Amino acid sequence: MRVGLFHFYSLTYGGGGERFITELATYLSSRGYAVEVHTLPWGRGEAPIELPSDVLYCEKPVHRVRVDVAYYMYTPLTPHLFFCSAPKVAGLHAPVVAEEHPSAIDSFRQGPHVFAAFLARRFAVPGHLRMFDAVHIVMQARVAHPRVFFLPNWVDCSHRDQALQARERKPSKFYVLYVGKPSYIKGFSRFVELRRLIDGEDIEFVATVPPDSLAPGDGNIKCLGMVPHQQIWDLYAKAAVLVHPTRRETFGRVIIEALASGAPVVTTNLPAHTMLGLPLEYASTVQEMATRIHELYTEWTGDYNAYLARSRRLAAGVSKYDAATLLPQYEAMLTTVANEPST
Repeated sequence: MRVGLFHFYSLTYGGGGERFITELATYLSSRGYAVEVHTLPWGRGEAPIELPSDVLYCEKPVHRVRVDVAYYMYTPLTPHLFFCSAPKVAGLHAPVVAEEHPSAIDSFRQGPHVFAAFLARRFAVPGHLRMFDAVHIVMQARVAHPRVFFLPNWVDCSHRDQALQARERKPSKFYVLYVGKPSYIKGFSRFVELRRLIDGEDIEFVATVPPDSLAPGDGNIKCLGMVPHQQIWDLYAKAAVLVHPTRRETFGRVIIEALASGAPVVTTNLPAHTMLGLPLEYASTVQEMATRIHELYTEWTGDYNAYLARSRRLAAGVSKYDAATLLPQYEAMLTTVANEPST
């Protein structure tokens, strides 16, 4: 079976959606499917394209594709840029196309491509999802379509044991980690503000953002730039806590990755986070985030065995999101839609 995966970002953007496509393509290729990845040239960055050699990758403004089933990383624009007669699945991953889509101002702050998607969503013809044979959602939501698959994102739990073993030896510093783009929606400005509130010789703030993301006076934050995904697990394993201060989200994949590595997570009280059903440290303001971090720091310094016990509980709790369980369900969704398209 030939499977097409269509995305509105270049894979070189290097975000969560690009990793979703890359890992799904890799899995499907390993299962013997002929996989093609087609993307738009939006959001080009410096991330490497890490697809298997037998997966076709094509990046251009308009695509005409022949496959047996197509998966769209959906915005209302994509059906008009990826032409395909095969049965189609619309994957609703971004807040801009979810039920609780962001405001025009929030969309504009994310860039012209997201703002264009907002405008398309805002003025789309009612029932625009009906051109698809099925809809895939990563969090429970109301969707106007008769055939909806609910499958959350996954995490590779095979890294868990190694990460927990690395934590057995207490590091010299309490690392506060931010993983994501330095954008307003992702809450990087909150992370910077948090750094101003917390100080200590054994506390270090680390972020996977370019060094030029900081302005004078933003404080001492170690900026690593884009970290390849296979190396991100070492970073999670060293982190004493992940701060994920996002303002909008559909699924917090970095949350489950950090938890799988045993790192507690301080994050915002969004539906996408509470629906995960995981023990997260919620905070609505930067001051509350600082309080949560101080509580974790007190445990880390005063009773490291209790901190390790917490890490083990957190890592065990994400098993329901294990790639070994969920990826076969994605495969089943695609084969079902290919064999039983809507009439």
